Amino acid sequence: MLKRLRILLKRKGRLSSAIISDAPGVPSPGLYQFRFGYLRNAYRLIGYVSTRNCEYIDTREDRRVMLEEHAVTLGAALSALGEDIKLDQVHRTLEVRGTVVSLRVARSTHDGNEKHSPTWTVERGQHLPPGLIVGIRLDASNRVVRDYFLMPAAKLVDRLRFTEHGSKRYGLRWFNRIDDVARATKRRLGRDAREFECGDVGRASRGSCRRN
Repeated sequence: MLKRLRILLKRKGRLSSAIISDAPGVPSPGLYQFRFGYLRNAYRLIGYVSTRNCEYIDTREDRRVMLEEHAVTLGAALSALGEDIKLDQVHRTLEVRGTVVSLRVARSTHDGNEKHSPTWTVERGQHLPPGLIVGIRLDASNRVVRDYFLMPAAKLVDRLRFTEHGSKRYGLRWFNRIDDVARATKRRLGRDAREFECGDVGRASRGSCRRN
């Protein structure tokens, strides 16, 4: 495996997940990650230092597990509120009253300048049906859940980037617990409005919903 990676590096001059995926006869990035723990570990063993931040690739499996666990937890919370839930474990979505609730992770990045605010990024992904998105915002380590937000799927066209204060332009409302997200989702689905009104969520009890 490493020999093929060395040959690919010599031929291309650099390595990335996309380059490895497109190279004939070279194992997939996922296989390298499975064998060596992280893709950057395989890079290090052949003496290559990537100029890219490999953290996103390295933590992909962690994010997948996080989304799966939160889908189950959110489904249980909605069921406890009397909702009938259909869980899609492949796409990690929930169907409630005919509306699909998708889960996404908001990852934190910072340029190192203490005068600048952290930025969170939410990727649309290949599979995003119409409905609602429950966002899981991570802390600076991108390992620990900071809080949650709720938004219409229609607002996530490609990827969403926001800062602490910049999130207001997207009408995001923040929740400290997944149970609070479940209650807000139930309220949303209980209305006949076609578009998600952020102010409606703002009428949640103080302490369960907060605005940045």
